[in-house]
Amino acid sequence: MDKKQLVNFITLSILQTKRVEDRLFRKEIQNYLIKLNKSQLEEIISEFII
Repeated sequence: MDKKQLVNFITLSILQTKRVEDRLFRKEIQNYLIKLNKSQLEEIISEFII
């Protein structure tokens, strides 16, 4: 996955977990995730897969 796909996957996973569909919350999550590097994003994904 490229960085954009990782960000989208994590964002959707968080929103599903919290059952939140608020666009503002989605943008806030994505703004935070975009600041991370790819290896950090992969670490976050590994937590969802477990």
